[in-house]
Amino acid sequence: MDGKASSMSEEEREFLWLLGFLHLRYGRWEDARVIFRGLKALFPGEPAFAKALGFALLKTGEYRAALREIDRFLEKASEKEDLEAGYWLKSKALWGLGHGKKARDQLDRLLAVKGGERWGGFGMAPPDAGNPPKKA
Repeated sequence: MDGKASSMSEEEREFLWLLGFLHLRYGRWEDARVIFRGLKALFPGEPAFAKALGFALLKTGEYRAALREIDRFLEKASEKEDLEAGYWLKSKALWGLGHGKKARDQLDRLLAVKGGERWGGFGMAPPDAGNPPKKA
């Protein structure tokens, strides 16, 4: 941790986290991305900031960058809820990149964590099935 991060109080860190969260909540994706990118730079070992940054990047259409952050989050995820969120977000990023099969594979991983079966076991397609969006 550098000098800037070490001089930030816990209250300041929580305030920035809350501000970023509020930006996400109210659809201010660019503002959220800036805040979480800064928090991640200051606290690179904090997986929650990687997850939040990944979500903000998804919402701004930066799927490749989102995928990198989500993968960083998943490297440290061990709790069921974190794995579920990570696989869901990774699926969305892969879908945005046009990788439908890989996206569905992540949904299968999500269902396995939840204790469910593979999508194919239900005899139906996953939500948003069809063709992934075309790359611009």
